[in-house]
Amino acid sequence: YQLEESSIDEREFVTRYEEQERYNVTAQSPGLIDVQNRNLYRPAAGVISEPFDYNRGHFGVDIAANPEESIVAVMDGTVLLSNYTAEDGYVISILHPGDMVSVYKYCSKVLKKEGDKVRAGDVVAFVGKTNSTYTSSHLHFELWYEGQPLDPQKYIVF
Repeated sequence: YQLEESSIDEREFVTRYEEQERYNVTAQSPGLIDVQNRNLYRPAAGVISEPFDYNRGHFGVDIAANPEESIVAVMDGTVLLSNYTAEDGYVISILHPGDMVSVYKYCSKVLKKEGDKVRAGDVVAFVGKTNSTYTSSHLHFELWYEGQPLDPQKYIVF
């Protein structure tokens, strides 16, 4: 059995199709499929009090949790940022393999500094209450892949 060589029309069609699909944001890239296959730790014990909402600019989930509840790294990585801001309290962000970043806001205290290596499940901070719109302690958690926010509930069981 021998395959025939593709025709000029077939090659042109493939070229046009590949060019059109190059910028198709609905198609999943191989990297995003890799993200779905990872096992991510739950960042803190608690319940989702505010879900991810891209249209409102809420690029993460809020987790209602006990004050001083441990916050853990969702995957192995390197601490990118460990800082305090007036708006978000203590914030820590971690760079993970494959262009993934996790962000933890409204912490009462962070335990790691920039450049520290962390393992999945390591305690990196504690839940606080900094945002004036909330009356109870919570963690705001974001997950980013190649500069795009992801809905954490699609990748982590809370």
